[in-house]
Amino acid sequence: MSKDDTPISDQIKRAVDDLELEAKVREAAVAAEDAVLRGLEATGSYLREHRGDIEGFVDRTFGAIDRQTGGRYADHVEQVRGQIFAGVASLADRAWGPTVTAAPAEPAELPAPEDVPRDAASTDDVDLHAGFVAGAQHAGVIGAGSDGA
Repeated sequence: MSKDDTPISDQIKRAVDDLELEAKVREAAVAAEDAVLRGLEATGSYLREHRGDIEGFVDRTFGAIDRQTGGRYADHVEQVRGQIFAGVASLADRAWGPTVTAAPAEPAELPAPEDVPRDAASTDDVDLHAGFVAGAQHAGVIGAGSDGA
């Protein structure tokens, strides 16, 4: 047993502060986002350069499917073909650079567990960083929210 009577939560907080984990996690998140954006830009660049070849391949493939099925699934084939073309166009035409140039705000300090009433935590309310939400909306991952939803 340790002679230190400091609560374990304080010891853990001190260890996190000493190791600068928050800063390292923030740096890792920025690096991960940068890697994803570079990958998406490379994908978009490839699609822009080879869009005609891709669309030609899709047309030949779906033409063969249509011939093999005797046109029985022409509506479905055309629907999927349209979705593929729309997806290729969306990826090829989008700019994948970062949308927020300012440094992320420092996270607010969390209250100590004893300061938070047990019934205060709600699984319905999620507080997302505004830059994250704006980036996700710009990328088309989520739609713009509306008041009173």
